[in-house]
Amino acid sequence: MGRIRRGGQFIKKDKLKRSLRMNNLNSLSREDHTYTLTNNSQDVSFCELAVGQSVSVHSDPSFDETWKEGRRVVELFHLAQNLFCKMCNCPLQLIDTVGERKYGLGSILFIPCSSCSACNSVETGKRSETGAFVVNSKVALGIGATHVNNFLGALNVPPVNSSTIKKKENEIGKKIFEVARESCQSNQKKEQLMSNGKVEASFDAGWQKRGTGWNYDRHASMIGTMTGKVIDFSHRSRNCRVCEYHMGRKETVPSHDCSKNWQGTSKGMEPDMALEMTHNLNDNGCPIQVLHADNDSTTTARLKVDFKELQMKDDQNHIKKGFSKKLYDLSKTFKELETPRSHTIPCTLLHVRHKRK
Repeated sequence: MGRIRRGGQFIKKDKLKRSLRMNNLNSLSREDHTYTLTNNSQDVSFCELAVGQSVSVHSDPSFDETWKEGRRVVELFHLAQNLFCKMCNCPLQLIDTVGERKYGLGSILFIPCSSCSACNSVETGKRSETGAFVVNSKVALGIGATHVNNFLGALNVPPVNSSTIKKKENEIGKKIFEVARESCQSNQKKEQLMSNGKVEASFDAGWQKRGTGWNYDRHASMIGTMTGKVIDFSHRSRNCRVCEYHMGRKETVPSHDCSKNWQGTSKGMEPDMALEMTHNLNDNGCPIQVLHADNDSTTTARLKVDFKELQMKDDQNHIKKGFSKKLYDLSKTFKELETPRSHTIPCTLLHVRHKRK
């Protein structure tokens, strides 16, 4: 079967005939069913226009009827203050709205004046110094765009673009980090005063996410035993979405706020964070004398290299967990240990507490 070159490509004759036939049928359909071309579509390609005839076509897609659908988040007082014409100062009517432009949860309503016919743009909420709607910062809850839009969908509120939420989360995240650092420095001073210079702290690390893979991120914190407040924190991450995206496309990674700060294995994160926080507290004038942690030999060994006078104590919960597990394993072999097991554990922990005192 022969091929014909059309539009720079070779196509079969049968395919060309079908394409031409469908184009002819579509053109006939448009001529027979002219009611499909409404004013809202603004399609003038099949209209018969006289020479010199004036045609009014809206170039702004905001002028439609979608503003009547669903619910909106509105600051009533701010909206009431701006419901007046910028040209003649006459009051505006919301029912006269001809369109809406959405910016996340904020909107700009286009309302013509009934007196001078001037079209006014009215904001539904306050804006920040950068011009962004303040309400979009409130919706950055850290739960992700999917959960936010599911909640908004149940309220019949138009969804927010995921890029808007991510942008606000990045802005708020930096401020939260700064406030957290200031809070830790304040807690360090309180801990020193209450402990008379002999600072004791408890340390533990946790996982950012669980899974069956090998790529885990971790976070850790130190809590003062006297105040019960966090005196320092740290985190380790092995991935960055921006870096992965550009490296996958074999492109140069642009300058950005990279979250990747660890190259080693996930098991080495906890000792490294413990050492980093201990150094930070020592540099801030709040050296730790006693550290309560889990019985991790790697963490203890790394801390003893730089802080030889640091006293390490195992946390009571970790002692209970390890002792209970060993006793439970023994009871599988020696059945006579099953009955006194519930009594042996609290007695052993009581003895440990007395020894510490």
